[in-house]
Amino acid sequence: MLSPIPFSDFLMEALRGVLLAMLMVYFWYVGKRERLGNQVGWKFILAGLAILVLAVAVDVADDVHQWRAIILFGEVSLGLVVEEIFGYALGLTLFMIGVIKWISLVASHNRMKEQIEKTNISLQAEIEERKQLQAQLIHSEQLAAVGTLAGGVAHEFNNINTSVLGYSELGLNGNVRPEETELYLNKIRAAALRARDITNNLLTFAGKSSGRRMPRSLVDIAEDTLALVEGQFRTEGVVFRKKMSPLPNSMMEGSQIGQIVLNFLINANHALIGREKRIITLESGVNGEAEIWLKVSDTGCGIPKENLSKIFTPFFSTKGEHAEKNSPQVAVRGTGIGLSVCHSIAENHGGRIEVESEPGLGSSFTLVLPLQEGRGHETPLDGKEPVASVFDGKVLILDDEPDVREVVSLAVQSAGGEAVACADANEALSLVAQNDVDVVLVDLQMPMIPGAEFIRKMQELKLENPPACIVLTGKVRSSLDVELAGLEVDCIISKPFEISDFCFAIAGALAGRK
Repeated sequence: MLSPIPFSDFLMEALRGVLLAMLMVYFWYVGKRERLGNQVGWKFILAGLAILVLAVAVDVADDVHQWRAIILFGEVSLGLVVEEIFGYALGLTLFMIGVIKWISLVASHNRMKEQIEKTNISLQAEIEERKQLQAQLIHSEQLAAVGTLAGGVAHEFNNINTSVLGYSELGLNGNVRPEETELYLNKIRAAALRARDITNNLLTFAGKSSGRRMPRSLVDIAEDTLALVEGQFRTEGVVFRKKMSPLPNSMMEGSQIGQIVLNFLINANHALIGREKRIITLESGVNGEAEIWLKVSDTGCGIPKENLSKIFTPFFSTKGEHAEKNSPQVAVRGTGIGLSVCHSIAENHGGRIEVESEPGLGSSFTLVLPLQEGRGHETPLDGKEPVASVFDGKVLILDDEPDVREVVSLAVQSAGGEAVACADANEALSLVAQNDVDVVLVDLQMPMIPGAEFIRKMQELKLENPPACIVLTGKVRSSLDVELAGLEVDCIISKPFEISDFCFAIAGALAGRK
């Protein structure tokens, strides 16, 4: 039997209901407004459970006599029924809202996670594409600089060829004394070594970057780069002053750093056009124990102050059509990307380029690099000194150039070895398969079957006593990493080579097989 509800009890129950309703609205507002992730859902769940527990605890504590009446006399208070129903319903409602909110937030979190993963993949693809475009731009600028060097390099080679041709004809003269013949031969050898250095520097500079950094001397790179243009610039009246002190080796990509130095030198030479005093100064030094630097200064026209902040901007140039009227720079051709590429290379190495300039007095460009010590790639013979250049073994020579085969064969025979020369890779493979060859000399640039493919096929023979393998190449060593990947090569010999170094390499390879 239901008893009537006292008005005071009704007001208390209504007040408690309003407070509980406000609590529910508060939690809903927090969940909608704050969006704190999964924590909001757990707040609702815990709030619902708390209200359920509190409703039971408060009712048991405050209404013990009503429960006793229900048990003993069967009297039920309408207020108690309303209170219980409202409390349990409110707690259950909040609990379900929390669960639904939590499930919704988890689903939203998963969708956001998938979207972030897709965005990351897209960004990585864009970064790789940007790196490739940057590498292409750097290489294009390298080739443009090589075009600038062409005249000077051709001049140097013509001088070398004049020496070689002249001394060889003098040596062929029947009236020459033996000591004069020896002198002429030494002159020819020196000219050939000079040509080799120029070619190696040019190939290193013009070749695509391998991305591999090695311990290099910044001063050595500057000297090698200067050798490419010094002769040409001197004919134009430029005086060089070298104030470079030795620097510790640091990790760097040699061809890219050489590109920066070459750009500095070319820009300095352009700035000297029409100047009475034409001096280019190279200096080097160390900033404490953290940085090394190389400075190229000139006594040229200088850079206006309003342009100093723009010189690293792509396609900005003060040369050619962009130069002031009546300026000697009008006759100079500029791409506007040289310094921007140099700036990018320096930043990629963790360095920077500092510029000082005074209009009418000259400019100085300083390349600053972090001092990073490290170990470079070592060929198998690095650090190993063969005991002698005389050897006893059968050497197979695979090269498509007849003169190279002949001179290498003579060199092998002069050292006491047996030489077998081949121009055909298949013929060479059949000879190797007989298992009586001690060393194989392979030219990488072979027709039909490239040298790297020949080495791979030779190693697939799985011989019981395989021959040592030495690569002969005219390529830059930094470009061989991919071509020779996975192949067992005992030594790499760069063409042109000196016979003494060549024989030492063969002796070392033979010693390594024993």
